[in-house]
Amino acid sequence: MGDKGDDYDHSLALPVLATSDLILFNFKGQPRTKDVIKELEILIHIFERVIKEKDNQKALDEKRSKLFPTIILVLRDWTCSPAYTREKYLSEIFDEKDAKVKKILQSVTRIDACFLPPPADHTMISRHSELPLRDLNDDFRNSLNGLKQQMVNYLIQPTGTLLSSPMRTSGVFLGAVKLICNQLNENSLHIPSLVESIEATELRTAVANVTDIIRGFTPLQLPTETCVLERELEHRMKTAMSHFQEATMHLSNQRTRQKEEDKLRIDILRLNREVMRENKDSIEKVLSRQSQVQLREFCSLMLRLRASYSDLRFARLRSKQTLSTTDGEQRG
Repeated sequence: MGDKGDDYDHSLALPVLATSDLILFNFKGQPRTKDVIKELEILIHIFERVIKEKDNQKALDEKRSKLFPTIILVLRDWTCSPAYTREKYLSEIFDEKDAKVKKILQSVTRIDACFLPPPADHTMISRHSELPLRDLNDDFRNSLNGLKQQMVNYLIQPTGTLLSSPMRTSGVFLGAVKLICNQLNENSLHIPSLVESIEATELRTAVANVTDIIRGFTPLQLPTETCVLERELEHRMKTAMSHFQEATMHLSNQRTRQKEEDKLRIDILRLNREVMRENKDSIEKVLSRQSQVQLREFCSLMLRLRASYSDLRFARLRSKQTLSTTDGEQRG
């Protein structure tokens, strides 16, 4: 590399960097800020080249993901005080006010660091071009184990990527291996291949995610107008199914994927029917309560009218009696 220009080098590096779940940058000693940024500049050049394509920029925005996964800066022969933590080192190196640093952070999911002390004393190192494992000191061994644990922790996490299909991390492969082992333990006649197992794991994960999405919807306020409720339920179904389709469209076994999609659609329709039935019951209860209130008000009104009619009739009778008495006295 180097004899055909930077663009050629970036073209070679892009597939490796964009499809990796973890990237290690190896430094010796305590590198200065400008040295670290200079090594990471390749990420800036590749990132800027990728987002020139509007479709790529749109994909990154929609997925809210970064082009590159986690980066670990491995600093060998580190001799600083233990009080000088990774967090402090990273905050000093990656000042967000710097334009280059800002671009790096825009393209990378996360950045971490690992300090590896010298593997042995200088006398031992000067004597051997390659140190036997038995001569490595305990500090180096412990730090190396810490780096391994760092890598494992990041590798089991799904990584956002520009690619159309989700990254198949070590966690996905672990789930696939468990599925194959379960099939063997159950004496199944069909032992799935690794690809089949991975896709089965991804399919189950997609179904579980859609179920979580449905549960996460805001509870509906019932009762409500039937047409409004139907529109809301239809919108929620489209949202859930679009998530499932996006997560499973890359799977090779589309027949199985379609079966799971049909099952999900049936389950969602069943839930929607239950909601519609519940809404209908709520409306009938409200109408029943309103009818009872209206009936009570009507009865109360009739009683008041009857009382008013009785009072009026009694007043008329009294008036007639008074008039008869007055006529009798005049005649006498």
